[in-house]
Amino acid sequence: MKFAESLSSNRETVSRGLTVEECALIKRMRQRNMPRDEVFSFIVRPGRKLTPACISEVEKGQIGPDIEPASDDEVDQFMAVKIASAEDPTASWKNNPFSTVNISSVFRIVKEEELKLLSDEGQVVEFKSEFPHDTEAVVKIAKTIVAFSNAQGGYIFFGMSDAKNFIPEFSETMDQKMIDRINHVLYEYFAPEVVWSCQSVSFHGVRLPVAYVWESQRVPAICKKDRKKTLSEGRFYVRRRGANVAVLHGEVPTFLRQKIERLERRISDQYIGKAIDLIRGASRTGITSSEMGAILQLDLGLSAEGE
Repeated sequence: MKFAESLSSNRETVSRGLTVEECALIKRMRQRNMPRDEVFSFIVRPGRKLTPACISEVEKGQIGPDIEPASDDEVDQFMAVKIASAEDPTASWKNNPFSTVNISSVFRIVKEEELKLLSDEGQVVEFKSEFPHDTEAVVKIAKTIVAFSNAQGGYIFFGMSDAKNFIPEFSETMDQKMIDRINHVLYEYFAPEVVWSCQSVSFHGVRLPVAYVWESQRVPAICKKDRKKTLSEGRFYVRRRGANVAVLHGEVPTFLRQKIERLERRISDQYIGKAIDLIRGASRTGITSSEMGAILQLDLGLSAEGE
């Protein structure tokens, strides 16, 4: 099984509480000759009953023998998030869209005789009373996912009635078959790939499935072919005022320019942060300004002209 085969399957428990994702990461870390105890430090957390022996068991194939190692980029990203979380206690929820803090920021609840929602559907929130049962409903969910991806990302909350009440005894999880059906539609009708995930989240003692869609970090997803009255080839779908709408042909240049500008700002912020870290380190080591300029060019991928 490949590491990036499915965001959902990566969280399935394999053995001794380890997930597919963790097994893949452990294998690659050990291939990079990281000491066992150092690998274990990235896996263990308070309240988790694990011993360093689990690292050896994964390496020997006693746990997750069919799981392929993660890539170097995936390991580096995982370790960076873990280190940031240790340095900044808020980093763990900032980087996790399913954290209680992030969910509460978009999903407000009042507790009366029954749990009732104060939030309305909008730019980053969609409510569904049930899972899609037929193909057309699956296509509409896929369209919503794409619209969120092409905008700012967003949440889909399942198990909510039209009156914004929780539906009693609604399924806590979206099964893998349903996730596969949605992914199949996304693959068939849209390109490039859209990143999303679905988890079971707890609200005031009630659990319900929540899907989160990450904003596209590259070219927006475009529809590849027509689908009855639901989808049109060559169209970009975005989220506007709580609805999924097609970008009009005359709006496409502006839409793409705004998307590029948003990504450029994000990249610029990352470079600025990295440059500040490098400069702080230079001030402690006595590196000259000319030497610092050369390091910034190499480390940030800038040309001599600063392009």
